[in-house]
Amino acid sequence: MDAFEAEQLMVAVRGGELDKLGTLFEQYHAHLIGFFRKSGYALPVSEDLAQETFWRVMKYRSSYDSQRSFRAWLFKIARNAMYDESRKSSRRGELIHSAMESGVVQLSVEGRQVSAAIEGEERKLLLQSALSRLPAEKRDLIVMCRFEELPQVEVAEVFGCSVGALKVRLFRALQDLKKEFVEIGGEAAL
Repeated sequence: MDAFEAEQLMVAVRGGELDKLGTLFEQYHAHLIGFFRKSGYALPVSEDLAQETFWRVMKYRSSYDSQRSFRAWLFKIARNAMYDESRKSSRRGELIHSAMESGVVQLSVEGRQVSAAIEGEERKLLLQSALSRLPAEKRDLIVMCRFEELPQVEVAEVFGCSVGALKVRLFRALQDLKKEFVEIGGEAAL
């Protein structure tokens, strides 16, 4: 589904055709779960947050501006849902379960590839740990731009800034990520 189709579907949802929301859900549900997982949430919480995001899409459908990107609007709602969850969790004294804590690393490789795979997994865990040490805004920015590969125009819309300002913020966030990565034991070349 391209951006135009998604925007047309959302216009229909805004107009009261709530059955069209199912198509949007099918298209973006997995992307949202991936976004939440990469932001450090365990799978069950990520699934709940994706559901919450679509509930909010339905609830706030009248606020959708068809002149703007649907995906940017969706991810802005997702960020708000994530921040609300984080506040609730911290009030209850809970920790956010990171993706790296939620399961055992499974390697399906043979022979000498095992050590390379283990080294890759260790590096991935260090990167996830370094990412989790960043402030939420910087973490979200990196996840959206580098992992979810959203267009910078859409990410700038989510963050309410120009593309130029977004590039500066992303550069600084990546520098901070590199510093955190090296600090926890990763190699300097990130």
